[in-house]
Amino acid sequence: MPQIETRPVITAVAPTASEDLIDRVTSVESWAALATSVYRYRELLKNLVLKDLKLKYRGSAFGFLWSLANPVLMISVYAVAFNYILRVGRVGYVFHLMVALLAWTFFANSANMATGANVDNAALLKNVAFPRVILPLGTVLFNLIQ
Repeated sequence: MPQIETRPVITAVAPTASEDLIDRVTSVESWAALATSVYRYRELLKNLVLKDLKLKYRGSAFGFLWSLANPVLMISVYAVAFNYILRVGRVGYVFHLMVALLAWTFFANSANMATGANVDNAALLKNVAFPRVILPLGTVLFNLIQ
């Protein structure tokens, strides 16, 4: 009779979740626990925002001034268009338009970048244990500073 080989059974043990890590994938008991977890990793959050800022302005001659140039030029074009070409006679119309455009640009850029934050930093997620909410929050803070 032929001998049947027996292989050792390998059982995988799930890692135990650390109590200070709060993740949106698992159930969160309270918003306070999530805020506490983010507060514990505030240095990581700061470093992620600074990394994004350094990468954005690396090799740029004017640096931060480039991020101011786009909204200033956009507002000046809208001011000329609405005040002189279309002749909108409302006082403060350009100011209201500027506030709305800056808020919309912040929201659109934050939502666009935050959706891919976990995928873009997949290597970091695999190697380091930290709350996953840090990555989208870092991109939102980056857009707020910018």
